[in-house]
Amino acid sequence: MAVDDSGKSFIKRCLQRKLWLVVCLAIISIPAVAKTTERDVFFAGVSFLGSYAMVEANYPAGLKLNNPSQVGRDNTLDNRFLTYLQAQPPVHYQLNTGLANLRRSESVVVSLAIESEKISQEVIGRNRKIIFEVGAQLLFMDFSNMTLLANYPIELAINHIVPADMPLQDDTFNGMEALYFGQDGASGLLQKAAQLAQQVQPFAQQRIRFQVASVSTHEQAKAWFPPTLTEAQFNQHIGQTFTAQLSSQYGLAVLPFVKGYAVGNKMAGRFANGDVYNLTLPEPDYEFVILVRDFKKVEQDSNYLFGARVGLKFSHRSTGRDYINGFYHLAVPKLGSENISEADDWSPSEDAVESLLSQWIQQLSSPSEAWHKIHASNKASFNEFNQKKELFNGE
Repeated sequence: MAVDDSGKSFIKRCLQRKLWLVVCLAIISIPAVAKTTERDVFFAGVSFLGSYAMVEANYPAGLKLNNPSQVGRDNTLDNRFLTYLQAQPPVHYQLNTGLANLRRSESVVVSLAIESEKISQEVIGRNRKIIFEVGAQLLFMDFSNMTLLANYPIELAINHIVPADMPLQDDTFNGMEALYFGQDGASGLLQKAAQLAQQVQPFAQQRIRFQVASVSTHEQAKAWFPPTLTEAQFNQHIGQTFTAQLSSQYGLAVLPFVKGYAVGNKMAGRFANGDVYNLTLPEPDYEFVILVRDFKKVEQDSNYLFGARVGLKFSHRSTGRDYINGFYHLAVPKLGSENISEADDWSPSEDAVESLLSQWIQQLSSPSEAWHKIHASNKASFNEFNQKKELFNGE
């Protein structure tokens, strides 16, 4: 640390008065390390997005893991999340663990809001691959005006391989528990959320906001759905996956995808104690519209290609101007096998959609002419992506 002339004089005087040098240096150092006043954020625990009636059906594992009578008071999602937060305190705000009260209008609160739980499977030979997925939003809410202050999406998935003849329900709860709490040294949702909460700046000046405005599925695509999958579930999954990838890829401010969880720009949720909240969301500056158009399966050299075609639009919210608008397609390979059932056609079809969306998001900052020639139906696609790429590459 550099010390100016006035500082050197002060040290000399301290020595002349037989004071400890280390004390003098500490006094000089205080202004250099002093922290600005941190704002309080009250801990509100885990909540679940959606109307009161939807929560019970949509989050069976999360509700069970947050029930003290099921897992013990110390092992609930609320208490485990708080433990992780206290182990690595936030850098940019002061976490207040006092009781969060919906009627305490001056409070800003933080909640880990679960927005999806999903279990899917694929039978390959004598094995069954079970895929566990959970999506959440780290929400900072201002209860003085019931608005969303800031949000940070999180998405996590793990795979389990079990014998094909093992009933699916025998392993589902253990898999979801591992997804929330972590397993074998791997972080679960709660640890990842605590790591994120440590670094975010919810009171920073808001940047340009993005949002997935809508997701829809054409009838031809819905014909591929397995019996247990509804259109609403699939659309919600696609919207949340796109939102999480866009946020993590570029560090953008991406509002939650709330179709099915909101009326207008109001988003509903429920805390563990049964209290409900309805938040007003800010308006996005730019928005995306997604249409899953259809799927295709083609045999190729005893193997299969599974393709997906998706319409994507990117536009400015207030002016309505479209910057990107077209259809895109992508195929993924899958090895042929006599042991793979017809129902498993859905898994690679869904993979094709998710892979296409992931690659499409990557193109937003660094469009590749070769990629657009292969995957875009619109010949002007490459030029369209170049119009607003500075929004995504930090220029």
